[in-house]
Amino acid sequence: MVWDPVSTSQTKSLTGLLHELVEDYPSLNSSSKNTATLLKAVVHRINTSLDEDTFMPLYTADLIAKHIEARSFLHRQIWHSIKLYKNILRFSGLLSDSKLRSLALDSLLNRYIMLGFQCSGTDNSLRRIKAVTDVLPSQWLKSAVGDTVIPELENLCRYMKSCAAAYHSAGNRDDLKTLLKIFVNIHAHNHAKWMSDEYSLRMPK
Repeated sequence: MVWDPVSTSQTKSLTGLLHELVEDYPSLNSSSKNTATLLKAVVHRINTSLDEDTFMPLYTADLIAKHIEARSFLHRQIWHSIKLYKNILRFSGLLSDSKLRSLALDSLLNRYIMLGFQCSGTDNSLRRIKAVTDVLPSQWLKSAVGDTVIPELENLCRYMKSCAAAYHSAGNRDDLKTLLKIFVNIHAHNHAKWMSDEYSLRMPK
């Protein structure tokens, strides 16, 4: 399969075509043999990209602080992975939710992206957090039980809480408020309540 999962333009074209085919020809649903074969090829190509094209360096905070080349490389790899993550999520409605969650959250977010976030500390953190959370399918977030976020996002929530501590130490109330809103948006209400109490913030409506 010649499609490159990291290419946004190619992924938009492919998912757009698949959505059109499914809408125009209802018989071409995921249960049909031809469609199942195509989607199996899509999953295989994504897995290949995860195994062969995705890499996150393990740098110490001291190395990142002292060497701009290491810092720049780490940031490039983080955004490369986020770009792939976004493209995988473009298959929402085409691949099953369980398969999509496995690819985007288990195999990419928690395996690579969170590693990059943790290595880079809180530098440019809010922009990266929003890049990850803004594209999450709403049906996944609504499937959360009670006030807790879906399990695959707990690592991200722990990172967000460490960012909150850094923002508080720096006296950055605006970023604290934005982070609180993100917690609410991803249905992490238990973490949002903790943050509201810890930093005396009003819960967003």
